Amino acid sequence: MLVIFALRYIIRVTIALVLVNLKDIHDLMQNPQHILWLFLLFMVIGLVIVLCVAVPKYFTTKYALTDTAFILRSGVFRRKMLHINYANIQTVQNSQWFFYKPFKVATLTVETAAHAGDEPEVKLDAVPQSLVNELKARQQAAQHLTADTAAHLMQQTATAAAHDDSGAAMADSDATFAALQAALNRQHERPVTKLAQTYAHTLDIKELLAFAFTSLGFISTILLLLSGLSYLDRVPWLEHWLESHVSHLPVYLLVVAVASVFGAGILISLFMTLARYWHFTIHFDGETVTTEKGLFQTNHIAAPARRIQAVRFQQNIIRGLLKKGTAQVILASAVGKADEDNDLVLYPMLPASDVWARLHRVVAWLPSTQPALQQFTTGTFAMIRNAIWFPFLVALALTYFFHWLGAIAFLWPLLCIGFGFFASHARGFAISDKILFMTTGSMFVRSDFAVARNHVQSVDIHQSWWMAKTHLVHVEVHVRKGNGDESITLRYVPEAVGRSVYAWYLGPAALVHRTAAE
Repeated sequence: MLVIFALRYIIRVTIALVLVNLKDIHDLMQNPQHILWLFLLFMVIGLVIVLCVAVPKYFTTKYALTDTAFILRSGVFRRKMLHINYANIQTVQNSQWFFYKPFKVATLTVETAAHAGDEPEVKLDAVPQSLVNELKARQQAAQHLTADTAAHLMQQTATAAAHDDSGAAMADSDATFAALQAALNRQHERPVTKLAQTYAHTLDIKELLAFAFTSLGFISTILLLLSGLSYLDRVPWLEHWLESHVSHLPVYLLVVAVASVFGAGILISLFMTLARYWHFTIHFDGETVTTEKGLFQTNHIAAPARRIQAVRFQQNIIRGLLKKGTAQVILASAVGKADEDNDLVLYPMLPASDVWARLHRVVAWLPSTQPALQQFTTGTFAMIRNAIWFPFLVALALTYFFHWLGAIAFLWPLLCIGFGFFASHARGFAISDKILFMTTGSMFVRSDFAVARNHVQSVDIHQSWWMAKTHLVHVEVHVRKGNGDESITLRYVPEAVGRSVYAWYLGPAALVHRTAAE
């Protein structure tokens, strides 16, 4: 495992050195004898990194599974001990690259709802797969214990660990864990909301291809490829070659070249989406939601269903025309950093007519059907105005400095008019007992949210002085999401909608109390 741990650093540094020295690659190819020296240089740098970074970090990082908690000790000069009770774990995520599989190791990530920041509490590289499985089992068992029992055992373990740094308190206690499981079977004091049946679903190849071909990720890939052209000056020999050859090409070949860049962006985005969601599987055992996906890097995520804060059904403009979209759940812990991975995806591609029935199988508090939404036509002009004023000023400035070339920038405000019009017509709202449904739109993406009252952190009603004249408000509902906040906002809606959401948030008991006080 130390070798795998060290190879990660060597690969990263090698890639960085190659990118920094792109302009010297051509010279090296002209002088093959220099390649040996470059290879030796990389080996020396990699060895230094292993000795100075990887080895100390590997030997100073210790972890153990005790009866009630996961304990992590880390740090070279500043030692730190992290103590996480199993019952407080929100998600357990393990990712495994294809070259990890023969060694049966993985990268472990543990998240709770008690911290702030972008990094998880625990992230360990190249840990045994058996450790990940054991941690998941203990987490599920601990969630069934009563609060008093869990607190008592946690206090005993913490006290022993604080006085014994020799490793005795860090020993793996299989016998005690078996006792915990036996206690779990006898536990009836704390009822747990559990659906009657287990559920599993695998994304078939047809759904996967539809998901990949309807993704808008190719836009960012194309922009990344175009931005790479600005780095041609880092590779003088390539820049000179393009200058000497491109200037003599006919116009139609230049058009083909530009089209090739766009085609390459689409193909790269398509391949990345297919690789990321390859063999996507969701499994629900009545209490824990587990997803698995990935071709080159297999990603496993396990999260308790009772920790789900809200659900979201998202449709970009292409999927909206096909009446399909992506179903996600919002957790009080982060599960990823890349587009759809930022929240836990349950169904990458799902017909809009089946979304709530499918989600109801996993989220017990969610109804199987969505009530009729109240749509809004108010504030359309204001939303378009807010979308175009900044792009319009930028286009004016570019036109002033670059004349007719800058005039092309006016395509941006025209596109933003579509953004504002789409967002104004994507608004919706409905209340079904303890569940609030809200629909918003942004950048040609429609999002349907459903959130239970007890998961709402706060409700804000905003109204500017000129909105008071038109009796419009902004309604903002806050839900805990990952290490931050998910703000669901309805803009320029009637005041009655704001009062309805606020009354729903207070609940019947609060309304009765307020009426009695009046």
